[in-house]
Amino acid sequence: MSDVEDPIRFTLNQTMTALGALQRELSVLLREQDDEISAIQSSYASRVEGLRVQIAVQADGLYALAAASRERLRNVSMISRHES
Repeated sequence: MSDVEDPIRFTLNQTMTALGALQRELSVLLREQDDEISAIQSSYASRVEGLRVQIAVQADGLYALAAASRERLRNVSMISRHES
């Protein structure tokens, strides 16, 4: 009995064919999405890294200044508490 003669088998085959086509289309879209995400991340990578370096330099400078000025900052803090 051929698929044409058996409507259930025909429907099953048609449905499996349609599912296969949908799965292939989904795979293509997901690959394209991954490619686009990678391209976006690459385009921002140098700018992001530059900002991270600037932040690290600024933070290191702040910590160094605070460490070098610890005693003075402590005295200023005590004076302002007494004045309040």
